Amino acid sequence: MVSRNGGGEGELRQGNIHALAGLIALVCLTPAYAENPSREKCTCDLQADGQPDNGAWVQNATSCWSTEIVERQWCDIVVQSLEGDVQQQSVILKMFSRPDDVTAMTTAIESRFSEFVAALERQGTPLDVAVISKEVPELLADNADVINECLNAAVSGKRGSNAKGLRGLWCSVGESSGWLRIEMPVADVRLVYLVAPLRGS
Repeated sequence: MVSRNGGGEGELRQGNIHALAGLIALVCLTPAYAENPSREKCTCDLQADGQPDNGAWVQNATSCWSTEIVERQWCDIVVQSLEGDVQQQSVILKMFSRPDDVTAMTTAIESRFSEFVAALERQGTPLDVAVISKEVPELLADNADVINECLNAAVSGKRGSNAKGLRGLWCSVGESSGWLRIEMPVADVRLVYLVAPLRGS
């Protein structure tokens, strides 16, 4: 888990890194990386205006959960898979190979969410795990059609697509990267699930 605190000078405080798989490459966002579509990937940058120069980017992650507390300028990133990870490929294939199968899509995301919750319970978290464990599956179920719309857009290469769901859920397909991003307001935080597309998508 990568912890970041954006203070007055935009300082980056790096806590312990607890990934669910392998080694993480953590890169501070500086103007040198401005051309990279890093904000669409596993990043922590709560000051989204202007250059991406105040935050962090898990460079070789291919799926993650980001917990963003905007009022405190704080976020945690839990990495679930890295480049070349066989498990990641199986999850992506479940989601992207059958974009019209809403049940398979929902099952795949809920499975990843369960792993995310287990990581929070092992490492400790200020979040109310009981609340997010109840609310997130409900949000996913209520917005299955909207999420599936974004997934179909990702598979079809419709980058820049986005859709607004119920209860504040928002999903989009990265303009530059093609990453699928699902944002959910829950327990006074913004919980974001990000997953890379299949190569060539």
